[in-house]
Amino acid sequence: MGARIYADLKKKFEVIGTYYSHKLFPELEFLDIKNKEQAEAFILKKKPNIIIHVAANASASWCEKNPQEAIEINQDGTKNIVDAANKINSKIIFIYSLAIILHTTYAKTKIHGEEYIKQTKAGYVILRPSHIIGYSPNTVNDREFNRFLKNITEKTPAIYDTSWKFQPTWLKHIVEVIDLVIQKNINHETITVAVPEIKTRF
Repeated sequence: MGARIYADLKKKFEVIGTYYSHKLFPELEFLDIKNKEQAEAFILKKKPNIIIHVAANASASWCEKNPQEAIEINQDGTKNIVDAANKINSKIIFIYSLAIILHTTYAKTKIHGEEYIKQTKAGYVILRPSHIIGYSPNTVNDREFNRFLKNITEKTPAIYDTSWKFQPTWLKHIVEVIDLVIQKNINHETITVAVPEIKTRF
């Protein structure tokens, strides 16, 4: 998600992109949000008007197996960003899944993260996507859309389970909503981003 947001928004805005594990673009700058001092130094140096916070480990299974690390990334990392943003009066756009309705470690860490976001002095907008579908410049990780692409490009046979139906979020819609939030200066809102139709992942 972060790669697509960065690639699309930099066509219209001055955007500083960061990475932690995959440097997809040569201009991206390393940032570990778990490190309070580093996060603060980075944000105070760059002085962004708006911070789009998508950094997280969104794997529910990983969070269950690594609860302390999940807290450090999803919860404490968010607090580090808010604390730094408040020192320079930056607004935050925070993105996390509708999966907070589930009683999982991931959900708990993101709920606490939201509590911190609401303490942002310059304002905030929370975007809640559903299951995200769509093309991203990040084609290296093992996300399901990338598996579709691999099936197509390598012409490998695949059988997909289409029994699970839900209201997905198209990745391009997230970018469009962020653009509107910036243009219209929307503030202190929580916005669900999902299509009305019931679909499968495929």
